[in-house]
Amino acid sequence: MWTRNKLTKSSTRCRRTLRFFKNQLRKQERVEDKISSIQQRLQEIRAQGVDLSEVEKKVDSMVEKLEAARCLDRTWFHVDMDAFYAAVEIRDNPDLKGKPIAVGTNSMICTSSYEARKFGVRSAMPGFIGTQLCPELIMVRPNFEKYKEASQQTRDVFAEYDPDYAPYSLDEAALDVTNYLK
Repeated sequence: MWTRNKLTKSSTRCRRTLRFFKNQLRKQERVEDKISSIQQRLQEIRAQGVDLSEVEKKVDSMVEKLEAARCLDRTWFHVDMDAFYAAVEIRDNPDLKGKPIAVGTNSMICTSSYEARKFGVRSAMPGFIGTQLCPELIMVRPNFEKYKEASQQTRDVFAEYDPDYAPYSLDEAALDVTNYLK
């Protein structure tokens, strides 16, 4: 079993050389710079003696109006089928059940089973890092046609409850089930 420290060292060693990791660092730096800039601007405004209480009152008033206009008489379900691609692969190959699997390639993992997640294997992780974290990891090449078919089966069920459901992706949708619950 991998310890957190061992996982961090292995992951860090691999990530340092990746363009992806460097890009993530640049993005984080930009976010931190933006936060710092906003905080500095707020300090400058306060130093000028500007009374922010009027602005706060306006914002509070806007929030109250939005709250009053909210419609809470509908019941919505947000469905997000975690590890969907992995579940489809396990459905079609029961020998994979209980084993750490990842759907993807050495370049990128689309999803991983819960067994693989125990080792730190995650979506959007390069597959070669996943295999370092979990040497027993079984990599399954993605088959998007199969996932589309499985997704259509779930969408058929969603349509029974809400004909106007909103699909967000193959494994995610929002359903208004208010009429079904009445």
